Amino acid sequence: MSRIDAVVATQVADVARPVQSGQERIQQAQAVQVQSLQSPPTPVSADEVRAAAAQLKQVVESASSRRLAFEVDENSGAVYVEVRDLASNEVIKQIPSEEVLAMRERMDAIIGMFLEEKA
Repeated sequence: MSRIDAVVATQVADVARPVQSGQERIQQAQAVQVQSLQSPPTPVSADEVRAAAAQLKQVVESASSRRLAFEVDENSGAVYVEVRDLASNEVIKQIPSEEVLAMRERMDAIIGMFLEEKA
């Protein structure tokens, strides 16, 4: 089972599961958080990312009137996702937003200034 299938199955199971009390949910979330801190993240290859993105794009486009576009910001090299309406091609949402990308550029510039002064 692919990672995306596992995530979807988990989300479906979460919906089908009986309602838990607030305390049970907190305990479960804490257990998951501790477990994720204990196990080191496994590296993911670029091909796996591309495959997951293509699968996600296919699922979203078949289930809605939306189109996903995975793009690379020219200035920062950061990957962002645009959600577009299929009919009008209007951008509905961008993740991360243009503001976040611009803030990242400004932060990189500030960090660069500090590193240049100390060198």
